[in-house]
Amino acid sequence: MVLHLGMDYILPKKDIFFIFKYDKGFREANEAVFLNLEKNSQIVYIGKKKLENIKSVVYGNFLGRKYIFYSPISASTLVKRMKETAK
Repeated sequence: MVLHLGMDYILPKKDIFFIFKYDKGFREANEAVFLNLEKNSQIVYIGKKKLENIKSVVYGNFLGRKYIFYSPISASTLVKRMKETAK
């Protein structure tokens, strides 16, 4: 099963490590964690405007590489979809 992350991006659900809500305050409070993850991962901004519509962050593995997907879909919606595909 796969999870649609927005636009043309999908990721096998078994390769998703975590999904969380993104906001500026959360990013600032966890800057060291983000910098470490971004240093060791490919970064993908999903959507037409790179930084304006980020609602969630999905961290996962695809084809043996670590990826951070900044998605315009809310974390709660993505988690709900994960649960629906698990049935």
